Amino acid sequence: MGVFCDYFRTADTDSVARLMAQTGGESPLTVDNGHIDGVDAEGIDPAVALGKLVALILGLDWEPGLVAEWLAETLKSLAALARRASAGGERLYCWVSM
Repeated sequence: MGVFCDYFRTADTDSVARLMAQTGGESPLTVDNGHIDGVDAEGIDPAVALGKLVALILGLDWEPGLVAEWLAETLKSLAALARRASAGGERLYCWVSM
């Protein structure tokens, strides 16, 4: 059993609350037959993994081997999602389940 993290874009926290009410606590990416704009980023949690990525980008201490081969494609998807959110005046949110 691992940590599931789905990142998605929406206008505000009220929109997040409505999505969560529709899913009964499941991932917002399941709403509207999966038409919510987001990325399934299993294992890239906002508290730890993204912090490590920032450290890597800034050239701070990093331990080799912590990054899985699939990470590059997921990060490209997350960057594209962030650009779409910014262009639409929206914010990114993360749904986490264990």
